Amino acid sequence: MAVEIVPFAPEHRAAVQRFAERTWQRPRSAAFQRWRYDEAPDTRAFLALRDGECLAMCSAFLRPYRLGDEIVPFLETFDWSALPDLRNVGLGVRIIQRFMAEAEPLILVGGSNDAREVLRRLKWQNVGEVQCYSLRLR
Repeated sequence: MAVEIVPFAPEHRAAVQRFAERTWQRPRSAAFQRWRYDEAPDTRAFLALRDGECLAMCSAFLRPYRLGDEIVPFLETFDWSALPDLRNVGLGVRIIQRFMAEAEPLILVGGSNDAREVLRRLKWQNVGEVQCYSLRLR
């Protein structure tokens, strides 16, 4: 069967959980899975599925950004990954291209060198550098 790029839906949670266990070191509890995939507000995800198995995925928060005098909703991408043995075969590019078809503009804050290189080839523009700040309260 061919690989399909589909939006995340509750019926994909088991496949996404198996994918996450092979991809990231994260909590595996049902409570974490519910919080991450079912209860996170203003979050979208697209999956690369083949025969019901998740091969790659990317998520995005819908967040407001100021552009001049305007507040614009952006999709801020995160958790963009593929199974280790399927990296560099184009699944991630297909998922990002699917996100690019959404109405909202996309933004990536940070990201790996590989991710930034792929996005550069997809004609994304660097709009600035992120600075991290912290305030010690104690």
